[in-house]
Amino acid sequence: MNNKRHTIKNSTDFVIRRMAIIDAYRHLVETLVLLGYALQEDAAASLPCWVQKSDFDSNRSHTDRAVRILQLLTYGSNDYSDGRRAETRFGFVAASANTLQKVADVNTVKIALKNAIKDLKEFSQNNKMPVERELSEITGAALNDISRAPIIREALAAAKIPRLHIKQSTRKIVVLQEQPLRMGFTISHGSHVVRELSRDEALRLAEKWNNDKAVEQLASLSPSTAIAQYQPLAKHIRCNLVYADRTHRQGRPNQVNAYLPIFYPHDATRAPVKHNALRTESVIELEDAQDRLPRMSTKVDHRHPFSASLGLYPYLANDKNN
Repeated sequence: MNNKRHTIKNSTDFVIRRMAIIDAYRHLVETLVLLGYALQEDAAASLPCWVQKSDFDSNRSHTDRAVRILQLLTYGSNDYSDGRRAETRFGFVAASANTLQKVADVNTVKIALKNAIKDLKEFSQNNKMPVERELSEITGAALNDISRAPIIREALAAAKIPRLHIKQSTRKIVVLQEQPLRMGFTISHGSHVVRELSRDEALRLAEKWNNDKAVEQLASLSPSTAIAQYQPLAKHIRCNLVYADRTHRQGRPNQVNAYLPIFYPHDATRAPVKHNALRTESVIELEDAQDRLPRMSTKVDHRHPFSASLGLYPYLANDKNN
């Protein structure tokens, strides 16, 4: 009887946590729609806005680009299927008080969604419910682990919600407390991360993705063999900020990440913000056209991959003696 009651209690708690994710997602969609309306109103009032173009919206207005990237929550046919990757667009938005309130509402719901997902994941682990543990072997990013967990997918599927991109949906929108004098965008070129896996961990990963060639190679190795998982890191944009008084104040950042357009309160009494956004966009386009190669690890034998798509490589002989 006690076990039965315990099972019922767990099931009820699971449903409550699942509904918290669904409610937070729906609330996020609603608040993003309202933010989109507010951005269009600001555009009609000719408030400054500049957002990096992409292959999908190069002919759209900067405001339309901002709305698109901010409202992108799910995986699509043109989006990355890897939970470690998210679409980014740098830029800036001079916003009205109404729009800034809508941004604050969005950020509040993003936090609620993130917490609801973490709560369900922790509950599933504590109650030994099925989760996809292999993902934590791929990356240390907790949200990536959560995004692929079957328990999360089932919760969203039950509500007929598309496949949610966790990183995209929970990434906070940066809001400055005042209009800066200058915004200098800089490109931080990605390096790489190398994670050591056991032979069995790498084998499970290859089996999971039905990579027969990698499975065959890994199975022939000693169980004590260490396998390198090489993950190139994408470049990202940072923004250096200069304010009119050129002083440092607590709580006023001098640099922020620019994964999404940066918002600040529009001040009609001041000159427009100086920036190098267009030049930075041109540099990115040139580098992409040249197909800039990621930096290679000196520990990994890149010439003989078990699976380049899974990032599985042998270590160089002088780095690991297996």
